[in-house]
Amino acid sequence: MKNWFVEVFKGSPLVSEDAAKNWRFIFYVFSLFALMIYAAHSSDQKVVRIDTLNNELQGFRNEHIEGRRAVQQMRLESSMKISLESKGLRPSVVPPVKIIVK
Repeated sequence: MKNWFVEVFKGSPLVSEDAAKNWRFIFYVFSLFALMIYAAHSSDQKVVRIDTLNNELQGFRNEHIEGRRAVQQMRLESSMKISLESKGLRPSVVPPVKIIVK
């Protein structure tokens, strides 16, 4: 066992007669490592993209809420009174009369 470690550290499995299969295995392992690194980077990029899109979506939601609030504010009776008084229209002083049809 001790002799095997010494042989590996000297590099004899890489230069011996049956080294071709060792080199193929080493190439296979490094290819797998490269594939794993690529997959990790790809998933990280997707996570960053999702975070960016979520932030953008939150901004659009905030704009929508602000616009809806502004429309609600404009539709209030008090806001309508102020905007129509400048055009000469005022609320009626006489209350409405209920018409009953028989």
